[in-house]
Amino acid sequence: MNKLSIVIPTYNAEKTIVNCIGSIFQNIRCAYEVIIIDDASDDNTEKVIKELNISNIKYIKNNNNKGAGASRNIGLREANGEYIWFVDSDDEITGDVESALHYIKRDNLDVLFFDMTICNHSAIMETRYIDPSDKYINGTGVNLLDSFLKKGQVAQSACRQIYSRSFLIDNSIYFPEGTINEDAVFTFEVFLRAKKAGYYHCSLYKYIRRINSVSSYPNERFITSCISNLYKMLKIIQSANKEDMSISFYLQNYITQIRDRLSNSNIDLIREYYEKTSDNNERMIFNVLFDTRGDERQISEKCINAIKNADKVLIYGAGKYGKLVARIASSYDKEIVEFAVSDKKSSEESRTILGHKVNLIDYYRNIVDDACIIIAVGRPYQNEIKDRLKMLGFNEGVTVDA
Repeated sequence: MNKLSIVIPTYNAEKTIVNCIGSIFQNIRCAYEVIIIDDASDDNTEKVIKELNISNIKYIKNNNNKGAGASRNIGLREANGEYIWFVDSDDEITGDVESALHYIKRDNLDVLFFDMTICNHSAIMETRYIDPSDKYINGTGVNLLDSFLKKGQVAQSACRQIYSRSFLIDNSIYFPEGTINEDAVFTFEVFLRAKKAGYYHCSLYKYIRRINSVSSYPNERFITSCISNLYKMLKIIQSANKEDMSISFYLQNYITQIRDRLSNSNIDLIREYYEKTSDNNERMIFNVLFDTRGDERQISEKCINAIKNADKVLIYGAGKYGKLVARIASSYDKEIVEFAVSDKKSSEESRTILGHKVNLIDYYRNIVDDACIIIAVGRPYQNEIKDRLKMLGFNEGVTVDA
């Protein structure tokens, strides 16, 4: 039996699949198999793979496009390795894989988490370390989830873990099908059900950041997938019969990610979808995702009233509080002028936040006299921004914690 099965779902990957496979051959020394699930590609992916003529590659082609979740599930069922690793066809593996497998075998782990390097097509952008203070730690899945969250990290990607195949099969852990962002649900269930989990402080996966990703642009499919995924997570908690603060934080983190992806331009689409759905479960999850009452509890009543009474809102600050204010203003159908910042670098790098432009505050002089300015930054910076507004001749702004 192979020690490791690498499952690669692919679709129209003729330009990237060879590099992906090459990285596997370069970095893995143990007995392994590569299972490629071609999700009905209409380019030369099949030809490129077959021309490699490599004996330990198993190629399966779907008759019709089923999606990444379904393709990974096919690979999981076809695998015969002791361990399994899901790899995307436009990414690569790297680093000391043998040491990772050593930890899994030694401690009889259900799952091993590791770090990931994020690249564009020409350079490394960042390496995401879950916990740089420890070379290796282990515990239950929930223990590790709690540790990761305390470090401000959540390993949602299914590609930055190696799993015991028997653990996945015995617990019937499969990817949701017919949805997007299926990794969040799959990894969530792994955290909850893993009795023995480990973390290896080493980057073993090179994620190539893609432009025009299927999940990059929120649309109706994105909304339905978010609702479906969150509902599945709640059902997993119920079936696992586990209650833990870290589980709640994971869900809140997922909800925050979703809401941050939705810009003001999506409001009509969101309302339209809500009005036409008659499923009570969907409506319940919808309200969890898009109700702003949780946001409003985080800022002062004076600030909420200022937003309600304004015709236009200019948000000074493009971080956490700025996004929060933008969501609240949108829920009250207020016109958001734009985001203002003091730092030129922030205005250049951000460009847009939730669909709104980011400009230096100086740009808005004599342009937004009738706008309500919300100072959406932490308390240590508020007086400095108030002084700057006064110096530039703006009306006095309202702070989020006024």
